[in-house]
Amino acid sequence: MENFKKQVIELVNAKDRESEKYFSWLRFLIGLTATLLGIIVSLRDTNDQTYYQHMLFATTILSMTLSIIFGSILLLILGDKS
Repeated sequence: MENFKKQVIELVNAKDRESEKYFSWLRFLIGLTATLLGIIVSLRDTNDQTYYQHMLFATTILSMTLSIIFGSILLLILGDKS
């Protein structure tokens, strides 16, 4: 019985370490995306853009913004405290 209890404790600890690494990776991706979004917006050249280039730019900005929002919501829902 004692051996089973130790195995359960080890399993819980391993799951906690896995969650910590996942949250760390997710925070890194959110920060990286926010930085790239700022760089892309600040370096935008509005001269001689075709309709398709403008739509691609808008789609890129929208997808990056949504990834930041949904990543932050995921961190909030899953209860990351750090």
